[in-house]
Amino acid sequence: MLRIVRICAGELLGHIFWVPCDPETIITTEYGPEWYKDHPTSKFSWSSSHFNVRKNGKWTKEEMKEIYRTF
Repeated sequence: MLRIVRICAGELLGHIFWVPCDPETIITTEYGPEWYKDHPTSKFSWSSSHFNVRKNGKWTKEEMKEIYRTF
C-alpha cells in the first residue's frame, strides 16, 4: 500500500483542496502503469478488470443470506 507522504494545496473552481503532491504516483499505484488507456466497455468487468482488484475468497450461501439485501 502506498502512503501519501507529502500533501499540497490545489485550486479547483475557486476552492482550495488538499491533494497529494505527486498525483501520478498515486494514480499509477491504484490503476496500473497504463491508467490513461480506455477500457472497451464490452470487455470491462468491475470485479476483475481493475489493476488493484485481487481475489479474497467467497461467501458461503449461509453468509450471503445474512449480508446480501436487495432494496
